[in-house]
Amino acid sequence: MLWKRTSSITARQLQVFVLVAKGYKSIEIAETLQLSKHTVDNHRKNMLKKSGTSNSMELVLWAKRNGLLG
Repeated sequence: MLWKRTSSITARQLQVFVLVAKGYKSIEIAETLQLSKHTVDNHRKNMLKKSGTSNSMELVLWAKRNGLLG
């Protein structure tokens, strides 16, 4: 999966997004990326804000609708 058009998404947010899209929970993402859950939650919150969505499902659907998933 690629976040193709949104340059404001950081490399770390992209890593988090890929795992969100795969259905990982924040704690699983934190363990996988060796981050704190708080950091993962902040990345998720920032991606939701940037995309104007309110939850992970909407974020993934938004990315798909906007051609941001490869």
